Amino acid sequence: MRDGPGGGHQVRPPAGPRGPGEERPGPGLPTADGLRGGRREPHVRRTSRGLLARPGGRDGRAARRARSAVQDEDDSVRQAAVRALAEGFPDHPDTLPLLYERATEDSDTYVRGGALHALGTYTRDSHRARAFLLGRLGADPDGFVRGMAVWAVASGWPDHPDTRPCLVTLVREEAVPVVRSEAVKTVARVWKDDPATLSLVRDRAVHDDDPVVRADSLKVLAARWPGVPDLAPLLLDRAARDEAVDVREAAIRAVTVGWYDDPATLAVLCDRAVRDPHWQVRRTALEAIVTGWLDDAGTLGLVRDRATRDDGPEVRARALQAIAADWHDHPETPPLLRDRATGDPDRLVRTAAAEAIEAGWPGEGEARGLPQP
Repeated sequence: MRDGPGGGHQVRPPAGPRGPGEERPGPGLPTADGLRGGRREPHVRRTSRGLLARPGGRDGRAARRARSAVQDEDDSVRQAAVRALAEGFPDHPDTLPLLYERATEDSDTYVRGGALHALGTYTRDSHRARAFLLGRLGADPDGFVRGMAVWAVASGWPDHPDTRPCLVTLVREEAVPVVRSEAVKTVARVWKDDPATLSLVRDRAVHDDDPVVRADSLKVLAARWPGVPDLAPLLLDRAARDEAVDVREAAIRAVTVGWYDDPATLAVLCDRAVRDPHWQVRRTALEAIVTGWLDDAGTLGLVRDRATRDDGPEVRARALQAIAADWHDHPETPPLLRDRATGDPDRLVRTAAAEAIEAGWPGEGEARGLPQP
């Protein structure tokens, strides 16, 4: 779209579906489709289609219905109206003013975010729209909406000379972690092949002050650069040394995406499965070992050890479930499950063992008088 005579604008339909970064965002930022509606997304789609499907679906009457719905007291109706206006009436003179209004004044974060999404998707050649989105980067009080502005600016104007520097500044200097995180994911998505991008994401994975940003940066490394050899030491180091539980867990999940063959990976995972101070990390490491090294000579022994000796009932229960599923025919599996169904001090573990017996050996638990799940 080009700025028209007298500063007017027209909205150009998008080339295809677009949405914020594919990696899992931090708290406050939904996933790609969620940034267009969150939990109400199906209802928003239905309402948006309804505004266009009634008689006169894309004529003046439908446009009037959508413009009226923008003022509806129901948040999801307003959000659907924003979508219907942008998708169904891109050239209507009222569309852009209403998008600007909803992006600025609406009380609902999803409506404001949806309006910004529409501006980034449908107005890619408008200088005014780009300037407006840059303004919302700093002006909106909500991290979700500001993250949506990050996505919209990068998606609509990736080749503008100021876009990447602006987002890199956000990555390094933005005060709100969820916005920094979205900026990291967006820079990696749009400028993955820029040599400086990998270095930037690596730096944030280690040195960002916030664990959400560090964890999301690790996920970005795995998603965008799987198998790059010199990333394995970084991921394994974060799995062992980061102070935050969520970051260590994210590092374990990341390293199993593309670095199974690194000789140090299994050793670090075994160490974390036994020595990490948090049960959540130990459980994640154990699951990764079972998934990637099921046939390794030491795997069954490790899992049996964790099923009986781990301090966390969640880990012991998960180990028993893995043994029942992956070593069903091993002669020592039924005796172990029977022992844990009666002998473990925690009800969670006893229940997991009893359920595994009932699923894998129907009727055996009842016949032996074991507690029933």
